[in-house]
Amino acid sequence: MIARRSTVLITGSSDGIGVAVAERLLRDGASRVVLHARSRERGERVLHALAPLGDVSLVTGEFTVLDQVRAMADDVLERYARIDILVNDAGVGSATPRPRTIDGFELTWQVNYLAAYLLTARLRERIGASAPSLIMNVSSVGHELEAIHFDDLALRHRSYPRIEAYCQSKPAMIMCTYDLADALRDCSATVNALHLGTYVDTKTVRQSKNAPLTSLDDGAASVVHLVSGSGVADSTGGYYDMLQHTRSSAASRDREQRRRLHEVKERLRRWL
Repeated sequence: MIARRSTVLITGSSDGIGVAVAERLLRDGASRVVLHARSRERGERVLHALAPLGDVSLVTGEFTVLDQVRAMADDVLERYARIDILVNDAGVGSATPRPRTIDGFELTWQVNYLAAYLLTARLRERIGASAPSLIMNVSSVGHELEAIHFDDLALRHRSYPRIEAYCQSKPAMIMCTYDLADALRDCSATVNALHLGTYVDTKTVRQSKNAPLTSLDDGAASVVHLVSGSGVADSTGGYYDMLQHTRSSAASRDREQRRRLHEVKERLRRWL
């Protein structure tokens, strides 16, 4: 059972997994769930649908614009005295070609990784002060299929293989999880990464023409199980394939790869 005082922020919760997780956590006793949507228009429908279940509020920010991510983080810090749980679920798939963002990054890389990193970095102190607290980063088993192209993160010199763009963002989330877990070990804040199911039955998967292999309920259940405390307890720096604790790819655990990713993150200093 989730602690009843818990304030939970779920990114990407205007549809799909994010909505299902928000509903389950409210029913499980979370005192406050903070939804995130790209715009107020997209979030209002979910906000009204979930309001009868408890204290639900909304923050907005377009993850394709890093200034909006920073503004969203500042809004969260101003409105909420504590953040007990952060679920980084927002992301895009590989169904359609993605352009470059106004910040100059390949869109899939920015939305699936850079925006989540930036948001977490700006909320890190508040999350640490709310300990025992936790961060759950949604990744994918797809991280095993692709290395990070540090020499060409924007994939400018490639024919834009869409699944490659998606897959290289996923080991980055796992590497970030490991680094953040190390940094927060002294303050009782845990950080783990999760593959919540293959081709979960969401709008994104259906639009990609892939047949869903995991139900929405099963995907959401794996998130709730792990963030409720019953799944990971005091464990940190782990990678979970749904409910199973397992080892991520060798590349995602490689110290040199993590060092190179850290150099990439340093380029975000202007937004921190």
